[in-house]
Amino acid sequence: LGCPAGPEAAAIVLCLIGLAAWPSAVPQLTRQIVRPQVRSVREQDRVLREQIVQFATYLVRDRIPSG
Repeated sequence: LGCPAGPEAAAIVLCLIGLAAWPSAVPQLTRQIVRPQVRSVREQDRVLREQIVQFATYLVRDRIPSG
């Protein structure tokens, strides 16, 4: 994550794993929420991946001191 190891970084990693795994764990809910807004499963996966990366960047940049 580009930040020091510690409880905050561990919590962020756990949250990101949960976000990344949720669509696989509950695909029907993912389809109900995201699919009406996209044209294909490929686009759905791209959008979810981009948003998780954007969210991770926001968390690390704004919440954890670097170094």
